[in-house]
Amino acid sequence: MAKQSNYKALSIRMKPELYEQIKARADINSRSWNAEATVLIEHGIDASVQRDLDISSAAGRGQKSG
Repeated sequence: MAKQSNYKALSIRMKPELYEQIKARADINSRSWNAEATVLIEHGIDASVQRDLDISSAAGRGQKSG
C-alpha cells in the first residue's frame, strides 16, 4: 500500500444511504471506509476508460458502438 503522503485529501458530500452502502461494503471487505471508497472510484474509472477504449477501437474499425 502506498504511503498516506502519496495521497490527496478529498472531501465530498453524499446521501446518508450511499455512505452506509460504502460502509457496509468496507466491513464486508475488511477495509476502512476511505479504502473502500477509493477502490470503488478506481474500479469505476477503470471500467469507464475501458469502455472509452472499446468505443474508440470499434470506431477505428468502422463499427458503430452499441
